[in-house]
Amino acid sequence: MFIFLICDKVTSMDNANWASVHGYVVQNWCQIPLLLNVQQVFYGFEVDNLTLLIMNSLMTQGGLKEEKLVARLVFFGVNGVNTFQGLKFGVIVQIQCRYAPFVIGVHCMAH
Repeated sequence: MFIFLICDKVTSMDNANWASVHGYVVQNWCQIPLLLNVQQVFYGFEVDNLTLLIMNSLMTQGGLKEEKLVARLVFFGVNGVNTFQGLKFGVIVQIQCRYAPFVIGVHCMAH
């Protein structure tokens, strides 16, 4: 089983910030969509907050332990903002350094 993770942030009409963490699991060559978390973000979209939100979603709602993430999280698709894809301090870099060194960050084609 391999995990393809996608994260996006939106601002609602009442100016509240929301983050969605969704993805796909590939099992027996079949792609299974998952919505792991939709959560209002009260403390801003800083890199540390987003990294914790994403990883906590994978561990709590996704049921994965850290040792499973190392081997199974292989793809992370996000929009092109510096918060996610920053070369030194972005979410992808933090996930690679702290949790899953083999993850590949890819710019979402819809953005």
